[in-house]
Amino acid sequence: MTELSCNSFKPDLHLIKKFESELSKFPQIEIKEKNYFSDGIYAREITIPAGVIVIGKKHKTQHLNFLTKGKIVVLTENGMEELTAPLTLVSEEGIKRVGLSIEETIWITVHPNADNCRDTNEIELRVIDDSELSRDALAIKETMQCLG
Repeated sequence: MTELSCNSFKPDLHLIKKFESELSKFPQIEIKEKNYFSDGIYAREITIPAGVIVIGKKHKTQHLNFLTKGKIVVLTENGMEELTAPLTLVSEEGIKRVGLSIEETIWITVHPNADNCRDTNEIELRVIDDSELSRDALAIKETMQCLG
């Protein structure tokens, strides 16, 4: 994990949500997911194409993440980091990420699933912060010019 020189920029959750709202005005792409179930565990895998901005949902609990391929720059309330696969990280409760995929990136999120539920909508109700449930994670192809 390499920290970028602009790591001193640490936006609050309000700013991240405002950015998400503005990005939602641009054309979206669909990011397909693969779902995996094992005794007591649920995992979701997404493949993020290079050059795509993604905004994840805020989770209620701490959970594991695995990057199995690629490179992505992520921004949270804790700052900015460049993440390169292979990588395992722990996401703390309440973290919301904005990511820009530098290379095609495979990201796997793992959650406990004590009753072995196979309904991904039900699992999402259990693990995603209620304020995030009405919106899908955004995925925007980076085609905008930097204005400034």
